Amino acid sequence: TQHLGGGFLNHGGALTGCKDLDAAIFRGVSISALGFDVEVLLAAQVRDFLAAAPVISRLLLTLEIVGALVFFGWLARQSAASLPPEQRIRPPVALLTRLLLVLLGVAFLANLFGWVGLAALLVRGVVVTAYAALIFYALVRMLRIALRVILHANAARQLRMVSGSSGRIEQSVGRLAALLASGAWIHVTLQSFAIRDAFYAWVWTVLTTEAGIGALRVSLGDVLTFLGVIAGAFYLARLIRFVLEEDVFPRFELERGIPNAVATSAQYTVLIFGLLLALGAAGVDISRITLLAGAFGVGIGFGLQNIVNNFVSGLILLFERPIQVGDTIEVQGLMGDVRRIGPRSSTVRTFDGAEVIVPNGTLISDNVVNWTLSDRRRRVILPLTLARGSDPDQVLQILREVADANETVLKDPVPLVRFCGYSDGALAFELRAWIPRFEEGFGVQTALWTDIERRFLAAGIQVPFPQRDVHVHGAASEGA
Repeated sequence: TQHLGGGFLNHGGALTGCKDLDAAIFRGVSISALGFDVEVLLAAQVRDFLAAAPVISRLLLTLEIVGALVFFGWLARQSAASLPPEQRIRPPVALLTRLLLVLLGVAFLANLFGWVGLAALLVRGVVVTAYAALIFYALVRMLRIALRVILHANAARQLRMVSGSSGRIEQSVGRLAALLASGAWIHVTLQSFAIRDAFYAWVWTVLTTEAGIGALRVSLGDVLTFLGVIAGAFYLARLIRFVLEEDVFPRFELERGIPNAVATSAQYTVLIFGLLLALGAAGVDISRITLLAGAFGVGIGFGLQNIVNNFVSGLILLFERPIQVGDTIEVQGLMGDVRRIGPRSSTVRTFDGAEVIVPNGTLISDNVVNWTLSDRRRRVILPLTLARGSDPDQVLQILREVADANETVLKDPVPLVRFCGYSDGALAFELRAWIPRFEEGFGVQTALWTDIERRFLAAGIQVPFPQRDVHVHGAASEGA
């Protein structure tokens, strides 16, 4: 699988090959295990042929056990900390190897004391377990390599979710394949030790044993079924949201906020249906749910008003969209960007870097300033106070030229300059201009102020300093 996968990937030009740390060990162990299994199978055939000679049969069985002990002992040494990382086997493999060594030791003692049937059963179980682990490991590796080749093909990369998240897809599918392979390996292992039926019967008894208080009866199987369906609903909801956001919505021109509303609604719908399905699968009586829902509603009316208010407010924010993710808002003296709108609260990141959790009810009931709801344009206002004697026409001309020279300032609407009158014995002027992006406001103001100061200095226009006249009463009478 390593050479085939590397060849396909190098031929496609998308990758340089698969170089996981366990690749070399996988090849070496697979060759050694294959030869070991062939030897053990041949020895089993010879032992069955010589079943009439118990001494020879036990001797061959002893040789098999010794050979297996030598092989798995060598394999267990590959987990030693003294070896380089690329030569060590993974911890799960090391643990399985030690467990098989223990079983082989028990088989050796059983054969030594005359329990030949038990010894033969343990040896066969160890061999089948090791060989099944090798086969399923190879299948998972081949699936991951084939999936990687498919994801890097030109046809697959036409999908946005593949081109942008191929690593996540490969990782998720690989985990699912490993989980299924582990379940199949456990099934084969139980069968090889001849305990499959007994183990399944014991598990069924444990899962179906009911316990409870009064009329309420619950079993472990019901609980696991409920949790499994809930976990599946969460996984399906996340998958649907991922496909919608990564591949479906980018193909359409939708208004800002609609993709998030649709994706969140689909996610909540799947979770609600998953909860109902989980309750039904767990055997919960719907009539009892109705009774509990009525009692829960009374509790909501008394003690959970804020939670319900925030949840309903979250739904209003989701569908009415007065505030959307990415907007710059100002509420209760806080100003920042909306990062997340959740079912109960929203996250606002201030310009100082703090993340503030704001209840959704506050965003609905209080006055909220949304600086970027319809567009991101913003008007900047620069007030000026100049000394008496300054030429108003010259000042207005300089302000117009400064606004026109700035590349960020929009030409439509036209920048406005005006003479506001007198202020504390000085002349008051004002420059108003629009910029295309809200986040550039501070930078544009700095550039405009700098250019104005430079032009005023060149023109000899002075900005008056604050002056106060202080009159001291009573000084003349004290001198007299």
